Order: sequence, then structure tokens, then C-alpha cells
Amino acid sequence: KQWYQRRVAITAGIDIECRSTNMTVYLTRSAFPHLIPSRVGLIDTTCGGGWNATHVYVTTNLDQCGTRVEYSTSLAKYTNYIVPDVVYPPTDNSNSEDTPHAVVNRGALKLADTSLTFHCSYPLLAHATIPAYAVSSSNFDIDGAGKREISFKIELYHDANYTRRYQESEYPIRADATERIYTKAIVVGDNARMSIWVDKCVATPNSDPEYVTRHELITDGCPQDATLQFHNATDVREQRFSFQVFRFNARPTAAVYLHCYIDVCRDGNEESRCAKGLDLCDN
Repeated sequence: KQWYQRRVAITAGIDIECRSTNMTVYLTRSAFPHLIPSRVGLIDTTCGGGWNATHVYVTTNLDQCGTRVEYSTSLAKYTNYIVPDVVYPPTDNSNSEDTPHAVVNRGALKLADTSLTFHCSYPLLAHATIPAYAVSSSNFDIDGAGKREISFKIELYHDANYTRRYQESEYPIRADATERIYTKAIVVGDNARMSIWVDKCVATPNSDPEYVTRHELITDGCPQDATLQFHNATDVREQRFSFQVFRFNARPTAAVYLHCYIDVCRDGNEESRCAKGLDLCDN
């Protein structure tokens, strides 16, 4: 996604750049003349910054340097803050001399009073489309890889071992009615604290996921096709499943397109949709 890499000015003298695996904050030195570049850090004060004649900048991976993540129904929000002086940082401990409502205050400063908080937000629901297969009797041919998002993709494999992947140039693959389509949904370029679960997968005879002729394979994370099977994955950032080949009676020679949507969750969160998996499905 192009906006993942866009540098945005969030206020005068401060810019932030959000990428798929990390984020960078740039401080204009003229706007912060009292900063000592070598003492600037993050929540994890061992994470220092860099500088040049005009800027001080700090980069952190999304799962490092004390970065915290909060999830809403649609976004993952990663937050950290710049500590202006890691050698003499403020304390987070309160004391009896704190008088926040008076004219003067002799209480200890807190980190929140002096730090610069920044965050990057990323959508939790990703979508990808591929022209998956055409039945062997089909005379349909297609050139192109379909729509695809940089952080998520669908891959097809030769068998249940998931060791031999079809190349994009081979789509749509030719398949017999008795064969199974071995599919992998995978997050690419994301950090290791993510896990995924396929929320919805629908098949259509063209690249339109809302086309009237459609077949639901997965809905709300649960199988809808009687032949669909889930397979064990080696990484929480991927999900594997297969189903038996079918064709559309209305367009029997058309290639079958797969449109899949995923939920992205924080790995280790036992209450997330990804962790509960098939437990939320009717047997």
C-alpha cells in the first residue's frame, strides 16, 4: 500500500513515516533547539536515534523498542513516544509535592509530560483476488495476476504438503473435477506479532467479488463448502485450506476467481478471532 510509505507532517517540525514493518519520526532541529541528539530515545531507552544537520530521527520496528499496539474493529494502532533525554529521563513515580492545579509545581515530572507520542495505524482486514483455476475442459485463457495487496496474498500449491507453489504466471491453473485446490493465505512483510484467520472466501467466474454468480467457501471464518478442509500451518501468519474443484453451471468454461478476506490479530491474544478459530463455528 503506497500510503504505508508516505511521510506525513503531523505538526510543525514533526514528521512521521509509517511503513509495513516499522515507523520513523523526524524532528526538525530548529523547532527543538534544546534537544541533544545523542540523548534522544524511545520507551525502550536503549533504542536511540540518528541525526544530521537539520533533523533528529528515530526508527522502531512495530514489535520493538517498547512499541504498544491497540486493536479496534478495523485498525491496529502502534504507539511509542520519544523521550527527549534518556540520560536524565523524568520519573513515572508520583510524590506528595505534586500540585498540578496550583500556579507552581514542585512535584516530579512524568514521562507523559515531556514525551512526544506518535503512532501508526494499519487496517486489520485485508483482501486479495487471484484467477485460481479453470476446469481442464475450458478454452478460457487469461493473462494477469489479478488484484493484490502488498501485505496479504493468496497462493496455490500442488498438494497438501505445501512445498511446491504455483507461480503467478501459471494462474489460472488447469484442474480436473476430482482434484483439490490447495490454498494458502499469508501476510507478507508484517511483523512477527501478527496472526491471521481467513474471514471470508468467495469464488466467482470473474474478478468481481460481488458478482451475482458466486459460491461461498468461507463465511465469518467458518467453512460453507462441504468439501472445504483446513490444514495445519507452520506459521501463525498464514492459513491453509483446500476444497474440491467445481465449475459454475451458468458459466461452465470460465476461470474461477478466489476472493479472500482476512482478519489480522495480535499473536498470543487468546480472545481474538484468530486464536478461537473453528471453535466459533457450528459443527
